[in-house]
Amino acid sequence: MSNTPHHILSSLLLLPLLLSTSTVFGERTFRWVDENGHVHYSDRVPPQYSKQERREINDQGRTLKVYEAPKTPEQKAEAKRLAIIEAARKKIAEKRLRHDRTLLATYSSDDDMVLARDGRITAVESLIQLTHRRIKSMQKRLLKLTNEAAEYERSGKKLPVGLQSQIANLHQQIIQNKRFVKDKKQEMDAIRLQFDADIKRFNELTSDDPQASAALMPDMTEIEKELAALEKPPEPLPRMSKKPRKKRANVELSRSDRTLLAAYTSEDDLLRVREEKIGSVNAAIRESAGSIDALQDNLADLVDNVDEYESTGLQPPEVLLRKMQVVLDGITRHEGVIGAHRREKREIERKFELDLIRYREITVED
Repeated sequence: MSNTPHHILSSLLLLPLLLSTSTVFGERTFRWVDENGHVHYSDRVPPQYSKQERREINDQGRTLKVYEAPKTPEQKAEAKRLAIIEAARKKIAEKRLRHDRTLLATYSSDDDMVLARDGRITAVESLIQLTHRRIKSMQKRLLKLTNEAAEYERSGKKLPVGLQSQIANLHQQIIQNKRFVKDKKQEMDAIRLQFDADIKRFNELTSDDPQASAALMPDMTEIEKELAALEKPPEPLPRMSKKPRKKRANVELSRSDRTLLAAYTSEDDLLRVREEKIGSVNAAIRESAGSIDALQDNLADLVDNVDEYESTGLQPPEVLLRKMQVVLDGITRHEGVIGAHRREKREIERKFELDLIRYREITVED
């Protein structure tokens, strides 16, 4: 006890008294540390310490609330930087999770994946072979036209404009088709690389080690659930008849009823319009989902850049953080668009279900 600092002993002796007093009168007790590291307890904080971190405690000494000290501009900037990086990494993790779910839902074994890979490569190879034949045909045609042009030049005749145009067009088409072949060869390489990575990942996800599998497959987030349901088809409405229908006798029609009869001549007509509207919404959803995928790829590259800086002990430049924030904002915007389209889709399904029921009530088949 003799080695215990006097200010600590004083604080410990005063604490029960302060807590009991605050309990009697219903006042709050605060705990804070001064600039010398001394701990203080009181029912009020002196003005000079009002901007420091302080804690409100109960009569058992447990913290009820923490009042944080105002952050300096440097601390705010650092918190913003860390928040951007953390949000980016979270988005990347969500994308990887969606990809994992797709792999497990699509394939039952790595043999299935090999067959799918070979099928896609064969399809691309067929396009390349077809394009090669097209190039050879155009080259033969170009050779013939070039010989014709040479005949004109040897005879001293003016080369016809149409012949010049055909030669120029063939040159351009050959160049475009060769570029197409080059792109398709790169696509084949990309398919092989993607499937190699997917097969490795699939084997990790289906490992016999249950702990490893559980670690690789965290719970789905709300965003992941939303995006996973994009392609879910609408609930089908029962098809009854394609025959034209007419107004049922002795049925009083409302304004909406008359609009319904004017818009549709049969149940099949109503269902066709429903499918067109839902198809249009699904197309918009797929477009936004594609934009999210592209932004996620961009974000992954930016996160890799951040990791490179941090691995060398350097702080990522501000311009890199701004790019990450722009990409994150874009992803959030498209996720909002997808959510709006899905609500629109549900509303279309609900409306047409009610319309079909009402249409049958007010009509009879011819």
